[in-house]
Amino acid sequence: MLVLGFAAATSPTLETFFLRDDFGDLFELANFGPREWVVAPAAGHMYLVRNSIYYLNFLAFRMNSLGYFAGVLVTHSITVLLLFG
Repeated sequence: MLVLGFAAATSPTLETFFLRDDFGDLFELANFGPREWVVAPAAGHMYLVRNSIYYLNFLAFRMNSLGYFAGVLVTHSITVLLLFG
């Protein structure tokens, strides 16, 4: 029940589009590929797992933001379920 409430409250997320640095990331993936981008540090942090998942989303959905944000919504719903379970 809690997860359904959470999903209903956050469902407007599915109507959003990419913002700020998303376009730079998508541009680099489309034009140069994942090799350098996946292992590149950002602000001194290594985002190997995050960038790998982002690349897999890019392969699956390209510029369709609905797929990206549906994955985010599912991931966060599972987290809520685990937290309150």
